Amino acid sequence: MSQVTRSTVLRLFGPGEARVTGVLKAAAAGGCPGLNLLMRDGEYAVCVNARAETGAAAQVLCNTWEEHFKKEFGPAVFGTGETGLAKAALEALAGADKLFVAADEATGALLEEKLAGQELAGTVYDFGSQSYAHPKKAGRVRPDAKLEKKYPGDPVQQAAGQARAALETAGADWAVLWRPAEGCDPAFVLVCSKKNVWFKALPACGQPRPLAAGWLLDMLRRMALNLSMEEGVERFAYGRPAPELAAPILEPMGPVQPAAAPRPA
Repeated sequence: MSQVTRSTVLRLFGPGEARVTGVLKAAAAGGCPGLNLLMRDGEYAVCVNARAETGAAAQVLCNTWEEHFKKEFGPAVFGTGETGLAKAALEALAGADKLFVAADEATGALLEEKLAGQELAGTVYDFGSQSYAHPKKAGRVRPDAKLEKKYPGDPVQQAAGQARAALETAGADWAVLWRPAEGCDPAFVLVCSKKNVWFKALPACGQPRPLAAGWLLDMLRRMALNLSMEEGVERFAYGRPAPELAAPILEPMGPVQPAAAPRPA
């Protein structure tokens, strides 16, 4: 008797490659059918292709393994099918009625690459119009002199001060900032609220811009949904000592076969 095939795709962002491949290898050993992993810039697509005598039976298999992976990866799961991270983050922000801004032009350009053409972008993001690009307000978006005096030479504190200034200038809920690698300092991203700062140091990679944008959008998504942050994202109170700026170590793990970059949503 011919069999019917059904497929499901689960999308997640943030977990280390070693953790993802470990979970998928255990699932494959446990009988998960047609399992593939697609990866790019911190984003993963976990694909399950199930076959059974009826479409309903194949779909039950897909649903069973989808729920298994949702339980395994928790808040890292942001969608299914063709849902992209940018769309998932914007929907979460719009649902929570939250507004975010970028703290400088470089971060704004980084985000525009991801948000251009997204339907909800204009409802939750100012595209610089009320912050760094405003003809009169832009001068207010600068690092906090008190923080610079208290923590001289600390790039994370400098970035936090500038993000806090952007937040207050625009009247937003959160402000984001990306700093590319400079000298011995690795690249990092942060999200600032009125009281706290969430900070993530980034590993050196061939495509630093999409990776940085992905982390910012995922951090905002989790904050809007009151979800826990991914391992490696650190929080500190604004004005208090910041985590040490050190580049994460890349994991020398290979992908579950076959591996390829996921198609854009």
